[in-house]
Amino acid sequence: MQSLAQACARADTLCLQVRFTKLTKANISSISVIWGNVVVRLAFTKLPCRAALAFAGVLAMLAPLAAASQSVDASVQPANAALIPTLCSDLGHVTVHNHRHVRFVVRNDNFGGRSECLKNHAMLPNFKVTRSAADAHGPESLAFPDIFIGCNWGICSPDTTLPARVSRVRRSETSWYTRQRASGIWNVAYDIWFNKTPITSGQANGAEIMIWLNAHHFPPPRWAPIVWEDHARYYFVHWRPYRHGVSWNYMQFRRVHPARSVTHLRLEPFMQTAERMGLLKPRWYLLNIEAGFEIWSGGRGLATNWFWARS
Repeated sequence: MQSLAQACARADTLCLQVRFTKLTKANISSISVIWGNVVVRLAFTKLPCRAALAFAGVLAMLAPLAAASQSVDASVQPANAALIPTLCSDLGHVTVHNHRHVRFVVRNDNFGGRSECLKNHAMLPNFKVTRSAADAHGPESLAFPDIFIGCNWGICSPDTTLPARVSRVRRSETSWYTRQRASGIWNVAYDIWFNKTPITSGQANGAEIMIWLNAHHFPPPRWAPIVWEDHARYYFVHWRPYRHGVSWNYMQFRRVHPARSVTHLRLEPFMQTAERMGLLKPRWYLLNIEAGFEIWSGGRGLATNWFWARS
């Protein structure tokens, strides 16, 4: 069995130590509380031993709350971390869950480096963009705050079955409810990635399927062909991007009639269309199902009210 000192040396362990300094047999002169890297010393003239032990018991009960707050990145506000995490650092993320304890990841994918913050409520599958300094007007977006299941750039949702071979994906579906009151240039989209081999980090080299539910200040591609997928019409465009020395098949399905939500949207029809066009191979691997907002400018106020997905 490892010692307390050995356990506390582990980076993934949160330790609560309470040390007493005795004044007499019956009284305590001080209590030193060591919580992670924080040391607090409480001094007393005379504190009965029974009261000191009761105080230590209260601190022990609070330890699980501190452990839960450690799953949030360093920019989380400590006083509210257990219930209202705020993510402001680039790629800051937190694990959330629904009432059936299916777990997802909320992530501040702020790759453009502009100031951006997300707020989550009660560790449930939701988030709101509370700050955004994005100001791009060119072809590249600056952020994709999102919630996802699976693995992306080294971050995996707990208990995920992804990556999974495309040929074995049978009942992949998702529900997503959003709030879209925001100025600026942005879209509301699923981003689904595939790789030729099973990976959990790095740039995918197979295919990317984006399903745009809506967009702000983006005229629709009326010249594009229209396809039917899961009882709705979508404009369909595709090309091959190149990034980090890797190229892949990009496919965009954009709803002809914009939507704020989808319920039990089946993802297999989109994959099957991609396969028929030779843009996705059954032997490749589904890496993740992401839902978020590509932001070029503005975006404050965009929100995911609820999200669910299975692969």
